[in-house]
Amino acid sequence: MGGEGLPLAIEDLEVRSTDGRVLLSVPRLELPAGGTLGIRGPSGAGKSTLLFALAGLQDRMTGRIRWGDTDLGALRSGPRTAFRALHVGIVFQDFLLFEELGPLANASLAAMYRPRAERPGIRDRARRLLRRFGVDEDGRTVPTLSGGERQRVAVARAMSGDAAILLADEPTANLDRDTGERLLADLLARVRENGTTLVAVSHDDRLLARMDRVVKIVDGQMVSAHA
Repeated sequence: MGGEGLPLAIEDLEVRSTDGRVLLSVPRLELPAGGTLGIRGPSGAGKSTLLFALAGLQDRMTGRIRWGDTDLGALRSGPRTAFRALHVGIVFQDFLLFEELGPLANASLAAMYRPRAERPGIRDRARRLLRRFGVDEDGRTVPTLSGGERQRVAVARAMSGDAAILLADEPTANLDRDTGERLLADLLARVRENGTTLVAVSHDDRLLARMDRVVKIVDGQMVSAHA
C-alpha cells in the first residue's frame, strides 16, 4: 500500500465536551492531497482536539471531516477504526507505545492490521527508520528508552505503514536541536516523496516554516489561516 495522500475538507466542524461546551469550532478548512498543514496556538487551545477529530478519535463532533470520499463523521465506530488502520499514521504527544515491546515491534505495529503480503515491507521500513533515527533496537523495551528515543520510535511507527495521512502532535518536542532537525528533514522528505498528506501540531517554528499552510487555534477557534 502506497502513501499517496488524500485531500481534506472540513465543513462546520464542532467538538463538544460532555456538558455541551464547544471545545473546537472550524467553519471551513481544505488541504489538497499531499499537502502539508501546520497547526499552531497556545497550550490548551484545541490543537490536539482538532488532530484527534481528523483521526476519527472524537465522538462528540458535528459537521463534516472528509478525507477524499470518506466522511469520518458519518461512519460508525467500526468502519472509522478500519479507515484509521488502513489510511492514517499518528504520532501521539504522549507516544502511546507498548512498554512490554521493543522499538522494532512498536515501530512496525501497523503490520498487525495489514494484509499478510504487506507485513514484511512494514517491518523493513520500521527497521530502516529506527536506524536512520539512531535508535538501537537490540534487546530493549520501552522503559529503557529515553524520552527522545520514545519520540523517535513513535515517529517511525507512524511512518512505517506508508499511510496516506500522517497526523503528528508535537513530533519534535522531546528532541535536541540536531536530532530534531534530522528527524524533521527525514519526515518531510518521506512525506514529499510519497505524496502523503501531513497535518502537524507544533510549537516548532522550524517545522511550521516548512508547511504549505499554517492555521492558528486560540480558545477552540480557528483565528487565522495563511499560505
